[in-house]
Amino acid sequence: MKVSVLLPVYNTKIEYLHDCFNSIFMQTHKNYEVIVIDNGSTNTDTLEYLNKIKKDNVKIYRTERQGNKNNLSIALNYGLTKCENEFVARMDADDIMLSTRLESQVNYMKNNAKIDILGGQYVNIEDASISKLPEFLSREVIDKRAFFISHPTVMFRKSKILEIGGYLEESSLCNDSGYFPEDLELWLRAYKSGLILRNCQSIVLLYRRNNDEKLSKTILESDEFSNFYRDKYCFKIIPKNNFQKIPVTFNVRKNIF
Repeated sequence: MKVSVLLPVYNTKIEYLHDCFNSIFMQTHKNYEVIVIDNGSTNTDTLEYLNKIKKDNVKIYRTERQGNKNNLSIALNYGLTKCENEFVARMDADDIMLSTRLESQVNYMKNNAKIDILGGQYVNIEDASISKLPEFLSREVIDKRAFFISHPTVMFRKSKILEIGGYLEESSLCNDSGYFPEDLELWLRAYKSGLILRNCQSIVLLYRRNNDEKLSKTILESDEFSNFYRDKYCFKIIPKNNFQKIPVTFNVRKNIF
């Protein structure tokens, strides 16, 4: 089963890009393509690094940034039009795949034909904590958890995501840069549309939380953005004070890697 790895890039540090691409190239599942969407990078090092990649299964495209829109959504939607395969694995340019990620998720999806969106567990690079996201995502689970699936760990069926309209690019609720939680909005809309979401219990990713973009997103998603979409799709509102109380990870030894 061939997989499309969908990888947006925006001014990513070259040391992060190096680790990210190496982790993709070392996958035990060899039947894949990498769809890179440069989302209007201006960093010379980033652009030079991408230009040096010469592999037949890596295809690089570019989207221009647009004001008052979610530019990540724009890049991802464009990337979906370029993905040749039904199974699409999301990846962030500063994260690292475990070598068995694609193999384990492909096997899980093949053995569970009704699943449309499959997340996985991740290790936080900064503190070596491991996520403990629930495997089965029922309405009750989603109503109780602010965070229930991790975007860069996800593999989904492309046709199902396109059927519900892909990623939302504009919202009445966004900050000046056009940001809103495009992933949370998609998961809630997907569940509301009847798609089946699940998390495999194996670790698939090393996740880099502490960079400026992800940190700002974590803060912004913590209350009004999340609850705006919960209310829109008729999920329970999570009290503001509860966001920081919901456990997402537990600590493990530093030598987990």
